[in-house]
Amino acid sequence: MRRTIMLLGCLVLAITSTVKADDFNKVASTAAQFLKIETGARSLAMAGAYGAIANDPLALYWNVAGISQIRSLQANFTHNTWIADLSHDFAGVVIPAGTLGNIGFSVIALNSQEFAQTTIDQPRGTGIMVDAYDIAVGLSYARYMTDFVSVGITGKYIQQKLWEVSATGMALDVGFLLHTGYKGMTIGLNLNNFGPEMSLNGRNLIRALDIWPAGQADPAVETVLNTASWPLPTSYRVSVAMNVLGGQDAVIGSSGPSNIVLGVTALHPSDNPEQYSLGMEYEYDQLIFARFGYKGNTDEQGFAVGGGLRVPLGGSNLVIDYGYADFGVFDYVQQFSITLAL
Repeated sequence: MRRTIMLLGCLVLAITSTVKADDFNKVASTAAQFLKIETGARSLAMAGAYGAIANDPLALYWNVAGISQIRSLQANFTHNTWIADLSHDFAGVVIPAGTLGNIGFSVIALNSQEFAQTTIDQPRGTGIMVDAYDIAVGLSYARYMTDFVSVGITGKYIQQKLWEVSATGMALDVGFLLHTGYKGMTIGLNLNNFGPEMSLNGRNLIRALDIWPAGQADPAVETVLNTASWPLPTSYRVSVAMNVLGGQDAVIGSSGPSNIVLGVTALHPSDNPEQYSLGMEYEYDQLIFARFGYKGNTDEQGFAVGGGLRVPLGGSNLVIDYGYADFGVFDYVQQFSITLAL
């Protein structure tokens, strides 16, 4: 147990020691920005303080090691009314495989409504309507390595498309969970979106080029614009969660129906300064949930709130969650999630 804690501590120190101060000034320097949009009504209501709490299919996004805790087939669908009239959706399924571990599948999609194409010569529009979408499809695996430590990994296929130009790539997520056995304390560490750079390709990059405009004999030839490649938005997240109220394994033991869990998360993205999140979940009789959170050191996001309702369905359970977060000049963001546990 002590060796495991020391190993995870050394890993965190090794990661953070590679970060230099000048790495913080890299806003808008990565591709596939949609991968940074946090998903899940439960996690949104806790302002993202969820990496060590995730024990449902949302762990496929937050910390893939968390799916090792799932004991029955579970599925989650989340709809996110994102800023600028964008639609952001998540779907995830986790399938337990006994002593072999658990397997998960996930899809994240960001879609826009159709909008008018504009050019330098026609800034008011060309009369052509175009659309854009981003998508990431993931295959995950997680299992307990010991009674205290679980590990997970996700491989992702990523595509971004704007009309007839697109970029594709691959990425890996790696997650760790340490169950300390002290007051329900769990420590999570996950590394997200590690992969090669992405660049745009497509027929819209074909241009006619006249190599010698003054000449009469040579016609214009087709050329292809070579676009720059951009790295993925990698990030490191360290999370801690603890049972504050409820049961014998809590800071304040209680035999009543109420339970409270607190979560704290520190996030280091590759293209922004570090952020921190504080979140709390109150549970009454495993049926009603109330959640609160605050995200700090961000430009716009701050307080968050939400709740949930568990509906027993015979031997299954349906959980309906709602999350609301203040986004400053962008007004607010809200998410709706449905989780089915069979």
